[in-house]
Amino acid sequence: MVAGTAARRSGARLAWWCGVAILATLMVATLSCVRHGRFNGFSSRTGTCDGACQHYLSCKEDERPDSLSTCVAECRDIFVYQGEPDRESLRTFESLECKDAVAYVEGDDDGRRPTAKSRSRAPGRSQVR
Repeated sequence: MVAGTAARRSGARLAWWCGVAILATLMVATLSCVRHGRFNGFSSRTGTCDGACQHYLSCKEDERPDSLSTCVAECRDIFVYQGEPDRESLRTFESLECKDAVAYVEGDDDGRRPTAKSRSRAPGRSQVR
């Protein structure tokens, strides 16, 4: 009977350690996903020109400070709605994949930028009444 009790205790300890190992694995996996999302822009949509320009320039792998200052200055002239920064549009821009963000700024693969005519097909904020 003593041998049976020892075997049950040993089995219980083994099950407990397996549970701890599984829980630790799940915690590590969860934390790595959160960290991955945070550092890859999933939760960093700022709705600011600084954030939009950092996204665009990181897509272009351009780390020059003068590029950032030029981009921010141009952005502040473009992403404006009723005299205020258009944070909704900036957040949307920040959520674009790199190829789409670059195409938005520089044009598509043929070097063409969206024209006023093509933009008028999709109502923008200034067209909403």
